[in-house]
Amino acid sequence: MTYRNSLLERSRNFALENDEPVVLDYLQLRNRQCFDAWQQRRAEYALNAAIQAARNKSQTERPVA
Repeated sequence: MTYRNSLLERSRNFALENDEPVVLDYLQLRNRQCFDAWQQRRAEYALNAAIQAARNKSQTERPVA
């Protein structure tokens, strides 16, 4: 069996085993986009909080001259 034929057979098997993905309606799409944006803001907030905490810690540990 050639490489091309093996790829065709694999893709045929995959298509038979997996249904076609469900198309999202507008409301589901917007909900997913809003959820993704919320997760992004949450990650950015956590990163900024960690950076600020590190800055505060480094400033409090400096010796006073």
